[in-house]
Amino acid sequence: MNGISLTIHYPNGRTEQLPLNSERLTIGQNNADLLIEDAGLTNHRASIYRDGSRVWILDEDIYSCSYVNGAPVPREGRILNSGDKITIGDYTTIWVNIAQAAKQRSSQNQDGKRSAFAWLSVIPILVFIVLAGVIGSKLIGKTDSENSNHRTDNPNIFQDDNSNRSSDLTVNKNSKPPTGNDVSNTSPTDVVIPPPTDDISTKNLPVKRYLQLSDSERLTFVKVEAKRISGVIGNRPCEFTDEVMLMIKNFVDGYAKRAGNSSARLWSEDTQSIYSRASKFAPMIIRAFNKESVNPIVGLYIPMIETEYRNNLTSPANCKGMFQFMPSTAAAYGVHGEEIWDVEKTAPAAAKYMKDRLSEFGGDATGVALAIAGYNRSPDSVRRDLHTVFNASTPEERDRSFWTLIAKREILDKWFKGENKNYPPKFYAAAIVGENPKIFNIPLNKPLSTYTD
Repeated sequence: MNGISLTIHYPNGRTEQLPLNSERLTIGQNNADLLIEDAGLTNHRASIYRDGSRVWILDEDIYSCSYVNGAPVPREGRILNSGDKITIGDYTTIWVNIAQAAKQRSSQNQDGKRSAFAWLSVIPILVFIVLAGVIGSKLIGKTDSENSNHRTDNPNIFQDDNSNRSSDLTVNKNSKPPTGNDVSNTSPTDVVIPPPTDDISTKNLPVKRYLQLSDSERLTFVKVEAKRISGVIGNRPCEFTDEVMLMIKNFVDGYAKRAGNSSARLWSEDTQSIYSRASKFAPMIIRAFNKESVNPIVGLYIPMIETEYRNNLTSPANCKGMFQFMPSTAAAYGVHGEEIWDVEKTAPAAAKYMKDRLSEFGGDATGVALAIAGYNRSPDSVRRDLHTVFNASTPEERDRSFWTLIAKREILDKWFKGENKNYPPKFYAAAIVGENPKIFNIPLNKPLSTYTD
């Protein structure tokens, strides 16, 4: 196995040499393999992956950025070479050391030196052969025309040989692992599906479309993406129950099967059309939620599950517009009258509303799920549901999470057991599809949350 290590320069001036022996090393301030006290890593985690001698880096938080040799790491990741400098957070640098790469360069240099000496030793022999040929041709008495024919044949032979060597070199280059930004075999945008196992951070399998996966592979993919997205929108990933994961997967399956169906009907519309429409509103929504310091993924997928990005809907409860505001709630957030149909007005109002919900329920992934539920069902109702379940649970069962409410839904009212229990799982399903468009045959060239302009 190749000797690969990382030289880490911490913000406090300490330096550490760390061997990269595992297939994945997560980096962050919390809940990571490599913990670094760097203010820039509060909501930022990156992972360095290894497959034999091949090493690459991925940004796990799409709203922060790591740098390699001064260039931002692209969304699909970046292959690492020996000597690369990674800048992460505000004050941390990591140098990549691949021992075999240096050894190969040294071997190549030695080969070059040996080749040079070999040629020097051959030169006297070549000189002797040329002189012998000249003398021999005169002695044998060949004509100039005959000599000319031989000379014209030989260059053609060498041209063909050189052409073949050039072709061989091209083949060799293509057979090597990708370098630089070429990570087509490992791109999370194209989706590298992990094997069906409880360990969701193990070896990668070939790229497939979602509907081409087996049922167990789909569930594994949903587990990976749900956990990743929960870590992006909260301070750390949350743990989903098996029941919730199946709920999320069922919604993901539904979105996937609608891709390319050519329907224009609400709630059965072609998801290709829906997400293409979403990309036009995304920059406006992202700006509004960034302004309120609420993760834009929250803002992007609420209108997906509320209206599928249609702006002309009114619900039976008189909720209006893309974000389905009650007129009284909209007015409380500065949107009045006909402004409720204007996404430029309602997106900032939705961002402020969610900021208030997060201040109540917390900014971690568990709190975000409760806040999302509070968008669909009033925050007072969510607090009442938590209180009801808490009082009906043993001390071991008491957990302030929406997933606990789902597990105990039989003691809650019909509105929770109806629509509200599905709301956060459907949110995660919509986010999984929108953040991985290629795997779902969605005609976006990048994740929806990166459409910032």
